[in-house]
Amino acid sequence: MYLFSTPLPFDKERIDEFFQINKNLSKSKINTLYNSLPADSDDFTGFEQPRCSTGLNVKTLDDFIRLLDYSLNKGFDFIYLLNSPRVLKLEDRNTLEKQFDKLDKLILKLKGLGLKKYRIANPQLIQHLALNYPDLEVYVSTSIDYFNIKQIENILQIFNNIKEIIPTYEQNRNFQFLKNIKKKFPNLQVEIMVNEGCIQGCPLRKYHSTTSSNYEIQKIMDLGEKYVKLYNSSCTKIIEKDYWTYICTSLIVYPWQIQEYSKIGINNFKLVGRGSTLFNKKGYSDLINWYLKAIEDESVADMIPHNLFGAYLWTENSNILMKDIKPYLPRIEYFKKYGALCASRCGVECHYCYKCAEKLRKKFGDQNKKNS
Repeated sequence: MYLFSTPLPFDKERIDEFFQINKNLSKSKINTLYNSLPADSDDFTGFEQPRCSTGLNVKTLDDFIRLLDYSLNKGFDFIYLLNSPRVLKLEDRNTLEKQFDKLDKLILKLKGLGLKKYRIANPQLIQHLALNYPDLEVYVSTSIDYFNIKQIENILQIFNNIKEIIPTYEQNRNFQFLKNIKKKFPNLQVEIMVNEGCIQGCPLRKYHSTTSSNYEIQKIMDLGEKYVKLYNSSCTKIIEKDYWTYICTSLIVYPWQIQEYSKIGINNFKLVGRGSTLFNKKGYSDLINWYLKAIEDESVADMIPHNLFGAYLWTENSNILMKDIKPYLPRIEYFKKYGALCASRCGVECHYCYKCAEKLRKKFGDQNKKNS
């Protein structure tokens, strides 16, 4: 069974849709929901990344608890996101004390529901939980950006409450690395992000997470808006400049590739999208449904617009379907053999993905994010 985590919607109707999706699946299911309080909530601790700035039906911690209780009764597990990688500075002691007071209140409320799982991207916060709440379980966020075996070995030696790690998105095609994690740490759960869609080799990803996490600074100095402009003028332009190269070098894991990760012992996967305009809407449930059904039957993906498999491309539906581009996409078998070398060879000694992109360009012409 392939187990998927996906954002907790702030709407009971969307949770019901997830429940119905699971009823029609045999090979996979949504077993875990994750999210945090919306950033405009008075109970927002500041240790989260404020991906959801407004909570619709969730304004307070009590609203959030009621929604969690509803999802738990539907059979879903839950992980709370304390996934800001921002360093906690002692000179901000007054701010930190207020944050920790809010965190204590949050933890006690979640404990009341029997919940004790937290996704964290800051070792300082992992230490805080280990010292003050040793019964809580830590799920290491991809925002901590671990990309080698020694990093994982060392963090596990420092903390014994870590249950799961999401390696950096950049390692999605490094099967040797992923296989060796499972070999060296057989009791450690490994989760793979499948539809992130960021560009390979993004130079801004970690800084994006750090800057967007400091909600108070964003409000005071408008850094959030300035960073978004930098982000949009950089990464997005890279996508639009050479769309098919982006598609072929992207680290998206397509539904028919999931089985290859299972073969090396990885059966936990993460769907993202809470920062998209589709989040909390029925369309988001449809995207998840299509993805999971395509694991059951690969042909389900054929008639789906190809851009709906990557969260960065959820704008207008492309008129180019998945069946149109699938024969030209890089083969997962190539990365099972050479994926460990991508970081040092891509575009220099190896042009495999670029050749795939050139075939797509010849067939469909130049594309961009808006008209793909």
